[in-house]
Amino acid sequence: MAHKYTNISDLSVLIVGLGSIGSRHYSNLRALGLTKLGILRTSNTKPHTPLDLANIPVYDDYAKALANNYDAVLICNPTSMHLKYALTAARNRCNVFIEKPLSNNMNQVYDIEQLVDKFNLKVGLGYQMKFHPNLLDIKTWISEKRIGKLVNVTVNAGEYLPLWHPWENHETSYAARKELGGGVALTQIHDIDYLPWIFGDLELLYAYGGNSGILGTDVEDYVTATLKTDTNTTVHLHLDYLQNPPARTMKIVGQYGTIDWDYYQNIANLTISGKIEQISNVEASWERNTMFLDEIKDFLYAIINDNEPTSNIPNTLSGLKTTLAIMEYINSN
Repeated sequence: MAHKYTNISDLSVLIVGLGSIGSRHYSNLRALGLTKLGILRTSNTKPHTPLDLANIPVYDDYAKALANNYDAVLICNPTSMHLKYALTAARNRCNVFIEKPLSNNMNQVYDIEQLVDKFNLKVGLGYQMKFHPNLLDIKTWISEKRIGKLVNVTVNAGEYLPLWHPWENHETSYAARKELGGGVALTQIHDIDYLPWIFGDLELLYAYGGNSGILGTDVEDYVTATLKTDTNTTVHLHLDYLQNPPARTMKIVGQYGTIDWDYYQNIANLTISGKIEQISNVEASWERNTMFLDEIKDFLYAIINDNEPTSNIPNTLSGLKTTLAIMEYINSN
């Protein structure tokens, strides 16, 4: 549904949920010059960061909020609620931005796809890692076959859950509640999502994981999986809620050399025959929030320009299906 607007600041946006990510998006939309904002809240808890909500309508009824004909709705509530709220917004012909992941199952994915086609809606997914400078360079290096035929890929991503949101009890957070779509596989799906984006579709070969008992939760807090790409490159993946200090690294081995990425160091090295040929550095002024700004700008510009957001339903489904396959494999063994 294209709009007559020429500036993203002209768009009106409803934010569903004002937790950590909802608050971030609200602040970023204000920073981008959007003033026609609304917020749907079902909780009276105080946002963990101070927000200027003067003259911003705050609703407790979704139907009443949607009756104000917002151009876009940002779905920032727990994972298990994403598609329910997204479908309602789409039926009201609103463009939708859905925080990752799309859902914790595939039950209504076809329904949202049908509505998107029917009303020519734009749907963006909150996978901000697709806007990380290092990953963008790595994707280019792989597409250019800089290290030749790929041999294997190893990804390690872990972060200590109690330190994520110090202002809340990690045991009752959405990330630790199965009924809300929690667990490390879905919550840390970023590191699964970018794999098919860079390397192509994945097939699960083996998975292992579960609950360590360390954190006092009932969801899986560690997952290890072996996958392969459609070109038979082996991918070793490990995710957990346990590493302190946190880690996020990727090593890609090819016939001519390697690519090594360290997220927390903001650097990726392209090495050929033992010699570093190219370095992807992140500018000193770059901040993590830049990815969130870039992804929301990308979505808003897709609305006014009638094109597809960089992160959309078709190019994130492979990662979601892989994640759900990993969870099913673990739960059935």
